[in-house]
Amino acid sequence: MDLPWIRDPIWTHTVARDEAAALPKVLFGQLTVGKRIGSDSSNGRAYLATAGSNAYVLKVIPSGETEIEIAIRLGEMAKKNPDFPYPITYGSGRLPHDKLKAFGVSKDATYLVSEVASGDVAQFFKEAREANERGLLSSWAKTHMPLLFPTGVESIQEWKKEVAFHAYCCLKKLHAHGYAHRDAHQGNFLVLKSGKIVIHDFGTTTPVDTDGVAEDNRLFSLHFANWGIPSNIAKLSTSCQFYCVDHAVAPPHYTIYKEFLSPANRKRRRGPQS
Repeated sequence: MDLPWIRDPIWTHTVARDEAAALPKVLFGQLTVGKRIGSDSSNGRAYLATAGSNAYVLKVIPSGETEIEIAIRLGEMAKKNPDFPYPITYGSGRLPHDKLKAFGVSKDATYLVSEVASGDVAQFFKEAREANERGLLSSWAKTHMPLLFPTGVESIQEWKKEVAFHAYCCLKKLHAHGYAHRDAHQGNFLVLKSGKIVIHDFGTTTPVDTDGVAEDNRLFSLHFANWGIPSNIAKLSTSCQFYCVDHAVAPPHYTIYKEFLSPANRKRRRGPQS
């Protein structure tokens, strides 16, 4: 399979987001807005949009929400360093007053333009189960999540375990950057074209503290129950420290969470030792 957007699908955790990172900043007037995506939310609505030949996500958020500031900061960080597990952002501003009604808002609102994903973890889990029932899980995973499963996957439980680990590492990276998410459910982890998982929707996000980390761990354990994560989720923190590096080098980190990954995954993921 030709995967031109992935430089090294087995060892590189940096999703090859070079094309996405190279896209220019976008203003609202440059966008052609398409269908609405996602579910109803008190902190905004999301739409597919295009500018020229490029696709984006447009989110309209009531003004005053701190989500915009956080999303922009994290998105700009991801644009500079694609290893960071956040959607890249391309622009934001005040929504024109003559557009408020069309977007279902009655007062000042702000727009945010960000990277397009293939779906969220909840949607992908549904598709993975359906593929598994048809005996097509391995080929489906290799096609739709090639970065995580370049050679396929043996079982739905192995798929869940790997996805849950990557999602939790996104959460830990967010903590490392100073924020607690406080709404860590499957729908708030997006899957990019390559299979890279990123965390999004920062409407409930607060500065990180002990209570915030505890709440994130509690919610993650609740929403990813029976996904093969350790009963004491804090055990994953050490495993994530290498995943959350700030560069594109993939160190030999898979040897340190043997109780988490299956033997097949450990063998497939074993990288150059240093």
